[in-house]
Amino acid sequence: MNATWNKIKSDHPIWFSPATMRFFRSRICYSTLQRSGDGWLFVSSEQGPNQRGRRYTVRRVDADGVSTVGGFQAYASRAAAIVAQRRELALAGGAK
Repeated sequence: MNATWNKIKSDHPIWFSPATMRFFRSRICYSTLQRSGDGWLFVSSEQGPNQRGRRYTVRRVDADGVSTVGGFQAYASRAAAIVAQRRELALAGGAK
């Protein structure tokens, strides 16, 4: 993990806390972090208590917090979520 992730985690300690991540069965795809405007986009995955497999979500993190881009658990694979993240970056004018 790099300094950018450390800063993001320190700015949003509840969302990224081990207890929160465990409760929601969340994982962060750390290598997907991309700058977008005044924030960052990344991919997370979650697995609900009655779900057989993981689902993927594109997230935005900025000074206001962490939000969902394009729908919670909208993607069946990490690859599909990364494609959606790239599309979002293109719509926003690319990585900045």
